[in-house]
Amino acid sequence: DIFVLTKTDLEEKNLLSLRERLRKINPQALIVESVHHPVELYGFNGVKARLEELKGRTVCLFCGIADAVSFEKTVRNLGALIALKFPFPDHYDYRPEDIKRIADTCIKQNIRTIITTEKDAVRLSAFRTQGLKSGIQIFILRIEIKITKNEQEFFNRLSALFDR
Repeated sequence: DIFVLTKTDLEEKNLLSLRERLRKINPQALIVESVHHPVELYGFNGVKARLEELKGRTVCLFCGIADAVSFEKTVRNLGALIALKFPFPDHYDYRPEDIKRIADTCIKQNIRTIITTEKDAVRLSAFRTQGLKSGIQIFILRIEIKITKNEQEFFNRLSALFDR
């Protein structure tokens, strides 16, 4: 009854053909479009940074998510200069040597800002209290899903389920 498309801002060129395919599957279905909207950066120590602070800053990314490319595009769209990337398999269980390798590589390239996802941050709890040497800080990018098309109709249809 409802198709929810995510990250539509990152796949604009394929969006029209995708809508057409979905219409063939179910012409009456509502097609809702959404984006992953960056909200804030925060560190394990609670320090927050404004998203604008990424503009022009050289950073390192690491993540263990299914779509690392979309994470990279999101950070790049914030104006960051991505010098290093460490993509890991989805749901990766980080080991101390992984974080050490990332930090050591950043130090060698004079990169002091590392960014990861909230999904990855929960798997890094063992490193929260360790901190990183040489002034490197890991920031976590918090995103929210923001509906950009057919939001009210989406909520109307969901509400109708509870009115039955």
